[in-house]
Amino acid sequence: MKRICACILVLGLCAGIPGLSWAAKKTKVVATSTGLTPQQRQAIEARALEQLNSQTWTIYLTAQGVKKPRVETDVLIFSGSTVTSQNLSNQGYSGSNFTLSVQDDGNAVFETVQRTEEGDLALWRGTLYGNKIVGILNLRPQGKVATIYSFTTLMPVVSAEPEPEPETKKKKR
Repeated sequence: MKRICACILVLGLCAGIPGLSWAAKKTKVVATSTGLTPQQRQAIEARALEQLNSQTWTIYLTAQGVKKPRVETDVLIFSGSTVTSQNLSNQGYSGSNFTLSVQDDGNAVFETVQRTEEGDLALWRGTLYGNKIVGILNLRPQGKVATIYSFTTLMPVVSAEPEPEPETKKKKR
């Protein structure tokens, strides 16, 4: 009889402990957004537009999904509400209007689509972080495979490590 009571007591305690955790007060961690007001968003947007228009931006582009990506240099020129890429304008792409929006973290994002007369597309999306721009360029030539580039106004660090030499296979005799 004592054994049965002891087993019931142990089982009751084991079953009751998880129940105690259910009864405990639950606390949730909720990420609060900055909750920018419309006036704050307008002020940030105006400041970002002024900053974009205040200079020409040298950007460094790196092709994505390539075994040996090389860094290409381009210049973005913002004027009013239009943006032009020097390299792409040399390839027949026209300047285009861009949209500017403010994210909840206070950074400004610009987006635009540039076209050629042949129908090639260049889709730009960049984020202004302080005094630098980071973004993506998606080139979609008509009838060809699209190429995606990441770009930044900061010069990327190129690895100084030499390429590994291919191993030579020894012939068995």
